[in-house]
Amino acid sequence: SVWSATLGAIFVIPTEGLPQEVNWDWDLFAPKIPIVPGAATDEAGPLRFFLREDDNVLWWKNFLKHPTMPTLVDLEEPPPIYMRALAPAGWLAGAFGLLLVVAQVRRTRRDGGALRRRPAVVALLLLVAAGGALAVNHRSTIDDEKAGTILQALLHNVYRAFDFRKEETIYDVLDRSVSGDLLTRIYLETRRGLELQSQGGARAKVKQIDLLEIEADDLGGDRGFIARCTWNVAGSVGHWGHIHQRTNQYEADFEVRPIDGRWKITSMEILQEERL
Repeated sequence: SVWSATLGAIFVIPTEGLPQEVNWDWDLFAPKIPIVPGAATDEAGPLRFFLREDDNVLWWKNFLKHPTMPTLVDLEEPPPIYMRALAPAGWLAGAFGLLLVVAQVRRTRRDGGALRRRPAVVALLLLVAAGGALAVNHRSTIDDEKAGTILQALLHNVYRAFDFRKEETIYDVLDRSVSGDLLTRIYLETRRGLELQSQGGARAKVKQIDLLEIEADDLGGDRGFIARCTWNVAGSVGHWGHIHQRTNQYEADFEVRPIDGRWKITSMEILQEERL
């Protein structure tokens, strides 16, 4: 019924950092609408107002002692490409070292006497070099645990980008974690996932990201990896003076590669989205 309809307005003013005080003057009143309810909402909850012509300022002050500010996670730089060559070099050095040891042992058994010092030292150095090369290469190899650490950080930074309001700022932050070709699609898909269409399009603020499952495969020479990942996103939104909580679960296939010295998502395909 039109007689019970409610019209509401949400005003968004982008600022650099968290302001200390916000004031809003409201001057839309009518004889049949002398009082307009309003609320200024932050992470502590709503501060309610009943605006009148003689008391028409909706205000907010920062009483938060430890407000949550948008923070991005710094990832370790991808390993340099030469680390990929350490594995075959390590196996080759190890093979030469072992062959040298076997040759020296056979020679000693055949001719008698002690092992010759110089070949023994060379063999030892080759084996040590092989062990070091293989150990360094192992640290550069992507397994499920390493892929999970990288993807957790990338997803965190993607969602944190939407703590900002200016579109160009969101794109700049996303560019740290997403390949250029994917920027627009991930921007639109993530924003859609955070909006509550049943509540006028209000946007949820992500509180927690939980990586539940991941299966990763190393891309070898390309130094990247592909992974199937399942994660939960929990968030809240202040809307018409109420705090709404929501949790979504996603399953997606990712491709992650090093680009310009950073890990970035280069491909993403959402397989399943579920409201919990």
